[in-house]
Amino acid sequence: MKKISPIYIDILLMTIAVGLLSYTSLRAVKLSMTHDESSSYLNYINQPLSDCFSSESCWGTANLHLINTFLMQISVKVFGENQLAVRLPNLLAHLMYLVFSFFLVRRLSDQWLWAILGFLLLNMHPYLLDFFSLARGYGLACGFSMMSLYYLYRFLDFQKISHILLCLLGAALAVLSNFIFLNYFAILAGFLGIWTLVWNPERGFNKWIFLGITGGTTALLGIMLYRPIIFLKAGGEFGYGVNSLWITFEQLIRDNLYGQAYFSAPTVSIFLWMAIIFVGVSVLYGLLQAFQASNHSAHFRDFYLATSLMWVLLILSLFTQYYLLDTQFLHKRTALIFFPISMLPVFLFLLSWLPRFKKSSQLIAAVLSIFAIYHFSRAANMVYCREWYYDAHTEEMIDYIKSKARDHEKINLGVYWLFTHSSNFYRETQKLDFLENIVYEREIRKDSLYDYYYVEPGHGQILHSDYELEKRFGYVAVLYRRVP
Repeated sequence: MKKISPIYIDILLMTIAVGLLSYTSLRAVKLSMTHDESSSYLNYINQPLSDCFSSESCWGTANLHLINTFLMQISVKVFGENQLAVRLPNLLAHLMYLVFSFFLVRRLSDQWLWAILGFLLLNMHPYLLDFFSLARGYGLACGFSMMSLYYLYRFLDFQKISHILLCLLGAALAVLSNFIFLNYFAILAGFLGIWTLVWNPERGFNKWIFLGITGGTTALLGIMLYRPIIFLKAGGEFGYGVNSLWITFEQLIRDNLYGQAYFSAPTVSIFLWMAIIFVGVSVLYGLLQAFQASNHSAHFRDFYLATSLMWVLLILSLFTQYYLLDTQFLHKRTALIFFPISMLPVFLFLLSWLPRFKKSSQLIAAVLSIFAIYHFSRAANMVYCREWYYDAHTEEMIDYIKSKARDHEKINLGVYWLFTHSSNFYRETQKLDFLENIVYEREIRKDSLYDYYYVEPGHGQILHSDYELEKRFGYVAVLYRRVP
């Protein structure tokens, strides 16, 4: 492969990064607020978070993501009550994710095609990108996890205590962003313990100081989160999930495909098997790197081993939790950690095979890169996100109701429960005093209490006969008006 100047490789990657950040920024402005985002805002925008480490009152649901809520409170105070301010922390998390994935990829490869492939493998996933445009803890957790992985590589290269401190800090902040990332912290701590005691017991640093730092960070995090986790477990919040790891992977593939049916009905199955084969072979090869000679540097081999072993530890931890702790397997957005943990071994596997099968590996790299860009171009949109697709037009509906309001006229708006929080978000932040409080109701009312009723398309037939169709909002919702 013809080498090009490192500065041009950097420019290529930064151009991709700017494009992706622009995409998530525009979506943060344009996408209607979603159910869970709005719930977090309405419930916690004025909540003193220091109380939440000891008070059960904060933990009625797992919808409180600590760092996301803390940064959201600051952002709203500085920039006002608007959805961009609410979502700004996760946009900054996307910038962090892009920066650390850029640094990591550039340290792993100095060839333009491989650098582009690595960057795309880590970044260009439509489903992952959704969460950098939304006010949830998942985007922040992914950003901090990428920071942690970068400093793990740096530690394996230079053996500096500062690097392992930053690695563990990133992992701890990921957990505080979203408790589901306790899985990431656990597998990182597990790898560090195994690596120190088994593979490199005499490598240039005091292993007891190193283990003390890891153990101390784990203990501190455990003390901070013990009571919140007990409160959530008592409320049944950790029962959310699926009863099969296969379903976990199938959902991730389905969501990341974003409805694109490249092979008609079997599309999800085809991509699922391709992913399992790619990741499985890559992880197995990474584990074998620990026991055989390699053309790569020791820190490359160690990092490949780290990502492969962490993937295995993640799988083992999920089975352990399922069978011993009575929790479910990860479900949809709770499985986002699989993106970096799976893509890094694949990238490192291809880099390992570069010297052996140069042309074939370059062809694979080119095909994967082209497909990643092509798939992103098909899935990209400014209308909806995959997880909370039903809220795609809630803001548009509120704007429509505003256009129908007359001076001094009160409007009693009813909505199906899915739309309650997002509707109330706009009612509160836009100071829409003409709207009565929008009530959370699980069942569709059979009377004609409301002036307007915003429901899913199938609900029209069960509404009171006084309602007539007013406006359709895409394929996800319908507004009805009560006729005099």
